[in-house]
Amino acid sequence: MAESPARTVDAEATRLSPRAGCALSLALGLAAACLVSTVLILGLRGEIVLGKGIAGENRIWWIHTESEEGLGVSRVRPVDSRQAGVQCEITRIDFLLWRSQDRFEAVETCECYRLGPEGMADEGSCPP
Repeated sequence: MAESPARTVDAEATRLSPRAGCALSLALGLAAACLVSTVLILGLRGEIVLGKGIAGENRIWWIHTESEEGLGVSRVRPVDSRQAGVQCEITRIDFLLWRSQDRFEAVETCECYRLGPEGMADEGSCPP
């Protein structure tokens, strides 16, 4: 019976350099720390909000009811209103539900506000 030739693997060709190994370990460690921090904050506070006000806002919140469980994600972005003193913003809301009886589609709304000395006054929906 003939024996098959042994396959040799070049050890240098399959190894990462120490620099690449350290960078990969650091990237994986940072990703894991960010994931753990996000889960802890969502568990303790119920939401994470980045940015505030008309300049733009990103929000992630925990959805936990008897019939649904998952995450909601909203993004608010300013848009041009073509009117002096009026600021408009588009809000897009997406749902990532892993337990739900219904299917939720993304929602997008556009609202305008007049900025004045008393604060903000609602101007209604965005012009077409």
